[in-house]
Amino acid sequence: MESEPIAEEWKNLLRPLSLSELRHSERLSTLPTRMRSAAPYPYYGIEFGEPLYRCALSGRDFVVFGRDLGGYYAADDGDGDGTVFYLYTDDGQAQEVFANTSLEAFCACHNLFIEYAKRRAAREIEAEAAAEVLDRLLREKDPSAIENDETFWPMRLYELSEDFFPLDASRLDFHRRRSEPPPSLL
Repeated sequence: MESEPIAEEWKNLLRPLSLSELRHSERLSTLPTRMRSAAPYPYYGIEFGEPLYRCALSGRDFVVFGRDLGGYYAADDGDGDGTVFYLYTDDGQAQEVFANTSLEAFCACHNLFIEYAKRRAAREIEAEAAAEVLDRLLREKDPSAIENDETFWPMRLYELSEDFFPLDASRLDFHRRRSEPPPSLL
């Protein structure tokens, strides 16, 4: 995982965290194993693993274990099962949105979503059908993750159903071009 925060707003909120420090957390000691089971997805810059960060936000102590083009995946270290949230910025303010009730549920839901995004990219399934099947499967894995339209997974299902979720490298290439300095005119 890239070491620089994705947006300026995060530079003061994220503190580096080592795997050895994480082993002292009763609640999140399984995080290193879980991170390895979550599938990366290059077309949206989804990566999991080191570097890890701590982030105090809205009275919660998060451990950031992954990222994508829009934000960070984080587990609540103060919660019994490591509830997973997605951290992002809205109008320059750091925000969090509930994703899953546990790390295990997050990995299961994430891997199902990536499987169907890849099937969608291969044109094996229509966008609306993929979202409908995923809605049912995610409800089976973690009903709380789908019960509110303002949470992470309903947002991702909407993106997939409307073909907003990237199925190729074009969005990633666009973000890379935006972050590169302009070519010299000389």
